[in-house]
Amino acid sequence: MLNKIDYQILELLAKNKEGMSSKSISFSLSKSSKTIQNRIPLLNDELKSYGATILVKKGIGYELKIDDEDLFNMIWQHEEASEDDVIDKLIQELIKTDGYIKADDLVASLYISKSTLTKALNQLRGILANYNLEIEVKPHYGLRIHGNEFDYRRFISSNYVQKCLVKESMFKSIDEDNDVYEKIRNIVNNAFITCNYSLPEYLTDGLIRHLYISIKRIMKGNTIDFSLESAHCSQNEDKLMDLIIQQLEAEFSIQFNDSEQEYVLLQLLSKQEIDQKDSSQVPEEINELVEKILIYLRDTMNFNFLNDFNLRIMLGLHLVPLKFRLEHGIVLKNPIIEEVRLQCISGYDLAIVATHMIEEAWGYSISESEISYFALHFDVALKKEKQLISKKKVLVVCGSGRASSQLIYYNFQQYFSQFIETIDICDVNRVEAMLESHPIDYIFTTVPLKIKTSVPIFEFSFFLNEDSIQKIKSVLTNEIQIKDIVQFFKPELFFTNVEAANKDEALAAIFKRVRENIELPDEFEELVLEREKFSSTDLLPHVALPHPNKTCTESTFISVTMLKKPIEWNKQKVWIIFLISMSKTSSEKYKFLYEWIIKLLSKNNTVQRLIDNANYETFVEELMRLN
Repeated sequence: MLNKIDYQILELLAKNKEGMSSKSISFSLSKSSKTIQNRIPLLNDELKSYGATILVKKGIGYELKIDDEDLFNMIWQHEEASEDDVIDKLIQELIKTDGYIKADDLVASLYISKSTLTKALNQLRGILANYNLEIEVKPHYGLRIHGNEFDYRRFISSNYVQKCLVKESMFKSIDEDNDVYEKIRNIVNNAFITCNYSLPEYLTDGLIRHLYISIKRIMKGNTIDFSLESAHCSQNEDKLMDLIIQQLEAEFSIQFNDSEQEYVLLQLLSKQEIDQKDSSQVPEEINELVEKILIYLRDTMNFNFLNDFNLRIMLGLHLVPLKFRLEHGIVLKNPIIEEVRLQCISGYDLAIVATHMIEEAWGYSISESEISYFALHFDVALKKEKQLISKKKVLVVCGSGRASSQLIYYNFQQYFSQFIETIDICDVNRVEAMLESHPIDYIFTTVPLKIKTSVPIFEFSFFLNEDSIQKIKSVLTNEIQIKDIVQFFKPELFFTNVEAANKDEALAAIFKRVRENIELPDEFEELVLEREKFSSTDLLPHVALPHPNKTCTESTFISVTMLKKPIEWNKQKVWIIFLISMSKTSSEKYKFLYEWIIKLLSKNNTVQRLIDNANYETFVEELMRLN
């Protein structure tokens, strides 16, 4: 019988049709080569019944040969589902089923045992508790998710629709031939045009998802009891809401009662962005909170943004709708959160400190998605000094909101300054208007554009890489040389063959060895562990980047630890640990050290080469290759 490792080996070989060595497989799965070599013969015995075999090829390694594709595909039907998969499928069954569902029916439909179902239900109870929901069990009837309709919709939007588990099945009962989701999108977009209203694409998608859920629930007879108290709504927003509701009622033959209308208004207001020219709308209490945040960052992180007027405005404008969302339990997802955590590490650390102060001031818990939006604002501030004057008139089109647009703006100024005279930022809906009113030489966009124009259009990914930089035909000006990087990696802080059973043991061993070479403050360990609690630092495959939650050492240092065996960190297994600490007096190093480390570890096969040759000389060689 195949186990989890066998399926993982098969998945790798199926993706890499040219074959893989046992070393490559073991590295990818964080297993020893001996384990892989022992599993292959056993796996081959099972594959005989599925029309496939694993060949051993000299100079290549292992290669999957499939003689009967249909027969081979049957092997995946017997793969044991992961705990997360079971919970996702359990949620799907509970959401799409009206009323109660019996445990026996869940066991049969999910192809799991009763003990697995019991375990999954216990985990789901913990998730539901965050939304004031529970699993109600009624003898002879079964079980169901029970609670307030408002909380129920919050749960669906954050855990169900956001995972895209719902789009295939939620509306099948209405009309198999109609794409209801797109109908809602068309209604919303047309209403935006009529009312001259605009939202970033990701916020528009969020509004559409909530409307999608509301229609589903109304059609099933599940209406909401909700009152939106003391919320300011402009005449245009009121007109927009009425227009959207009228068209939805006509299209789907349903009725939005007063509570449902206020719920739609809540979703609309929670996604609004205050225009920068309307910064006077920011209440004084929020401006005072921004001031406290910037002072605290200066005193604890050694970053002085007190004179950055743009950052002050952007933080204030972001805090206004954030407070509204927190007060009403609205979750705003960031579609690029993982990229932000990796590409904006410095900004993310600053955001963690800032949002912790907001939590203390307002008494609400702030999600990682919301933290990532603050990270974008701080990353903009960190990059701002790179601005220079250039030659071309550029229009940047971004669908990810104000902070994202600002970050792209400063990235363009930083990397392509010699070519840029002016940069204008807009969303998809304003492109044609911008072309009519502004002289534009080039359009750079993060989303596909369907417009007719003689202006050249270049599509690029949100975070610029070497390939996209070359395509835009510009030269990266890099003030930091490799010699500036190498000095932070001391041989006495390079540890190899370290044994640890888990993250806590690994960090304890590293702390002990670092203290033997460097004087560390008493609270150093506590600050590192505190940072891990906020957000795990295993940002790259096989690598963790732990660091204190604030600057606390006299000098900047980086220790590199090569583990004897990989350990579970948080999201993945880790082989290499970079313990990083920035100087209290020169934290400007923050701005480039992380970028270079990520650049090093993102190169093809670099991590594997470091694991195979775990010594200081090889590490320096890999650094020097960055030149």
